[in-house]
Amino acid sequence: MMDRSVGELRTYPSARCYLSTLIRASLDDDIYLMALDYVLMLCFATYVMSTDSWLTSKASMAIVAVGFVLLAMLSAFGLGSAIGLQYSAMVQLLGFLLLGLGIDDAFVIVQNYRQVEDRSSPAAILGATMRSAGSSITVTSISDTVAFLSCLGNSLPVIRAVCGFGALGVVVDFAYQVTGFVAMLAFAHKRENAGRADCACCYVVRETDMTCRGKLIDQHKPTRLQQFLKNTYSSVILSKGGKVVVLCLSISLFSVSCRVAPKIQADYNMKWFIPHNSPGQQTLRVGEEYFGGTQRTFAVVTGSVDYSSSVVQLSMQNLFHDLESQVGYFEVQELVK
Repeated sequence: MMDRSVGELRTYPSARCYLSTLIRASLDDDIYLMALDYVLMLCFATYVMSTDSWLTSKASMAIVAVGFVLLAMLSAFGLGSAIGLQYSAMVQLLGFLLLGLGIDDAFVIVQNYRQVEDRSSPAAILGATMRSAGSSITVTSISDTVAFLSCLGNSLPVIRAVCGFGALGVVVDFAYQVTGFVAMLAFAHKRENAGRADCACCYVVRETDMTCRGKLIDQHKPTRLQQFLKNTYSSVILSKGGKVVVLCLSISLFSVSCRVAPKIQADYNMKWFIPHNSPGQQTLRVGEEYFGGTQRTFAVVTGSVDYSSSVVQLSMQNLFHDLESQVGYFEVQELVK
């Protein structure tokens, strides 16, 4: 439905199904943003997990991590639908949240894998990895799951559905990370021992590939992010000037939060869910300008009565005055020419 003009008459369609269609279409458009988000996260994870060495680099594990997040999201949607959770367009926004949680678990596992000293066998190194990383991701996954489950008592069905799917997504993603991702990490360890390159396991790394500008590459050299956090970031915030800046920023943020928090009001506006260039925005704008905005029209049905009766007419007048007196709830307006 589009707004049409006939001469000087301009129409603005306003129907519940029309606005619902616009909202659903705007949420469906976010799928492209979700795909872009996954690509950007894949690039970031590849950068973090990669190293200067072709052998010890774990860039391929970034692809595995994103793949398991997608699998966890699809599994959660399927399981939730199977147990009766109502799927809606709002639920698909969980893909952004699950991506962050899943990649974070993968980062923790890979980081602990690099810090293990006993590399005698895949079982030994993965056992030591999960002994330290397993407790961390287990605690965070349980915390996220409990947070979602605590919202199941919400009175709004859409909130209950989103939280139910979110809890399932966290649990399934955790299961995939501690099983499938760890198994793929074992294959990466075997590839590394076999001297094959990351992301190109068919290529055997030669001795010339282990050097850079004539110098031997340190196979266990910290990543660029680790070097930045250790050498630059930590030295800056632990300096006297850095401590003063951090303290001032914390006090300022706390002060602003205390000042603004009491002014927060719960509100709902249909315009928030409709694209700005949509004809529906024009319809809502016209409604606010000429028909009272957020006011809702209601009708009082008297049923089958004798309208000529003086008793009925007196009762209707009393009803009218009673509604008119409800200031803040009803506004009775008279139609004038």
